[in-house]
Amino acid sequence: MLAAPRGKHGARIEVAWNTGSHYLQHIGERTAAFEAVVSLLPGYARRKTVTQLALSDEFQAAHADLLLKAMVKLGDADRLT
Repeated sequence: MLAAPRGKHGARIEVAWNTGSHYLQHIGERTAAFEAVVSLLPGYARRKTVTQLALSDEFQAAHADLLLKAMVKLGDADRLT
C-alpha cells in the first residue's frame, strides 16, 4: 500500500506480511528470495511484519519494477502449490 507522510515518516510503500506464518513457510524458498530482493532496495526498513520502502529521490522506477517482479514470483509460487 502507498502510505502518505505522517509525523517524522515520509511517503512510503508498505508491504504487510508475516514471513513466519505457516502459509509463507510452505513456500519458504520463494519467501526468502522475496525478502532478499526487497531488503536491498533503497529506503528499506522492517517493523515486525511490515516492510517499508521510503519513497525518496533514491527510489527509482527500476526499483519499483524489481519490487513488482519479486511480488509476482511470490504470487506464482503460491499458485503452483
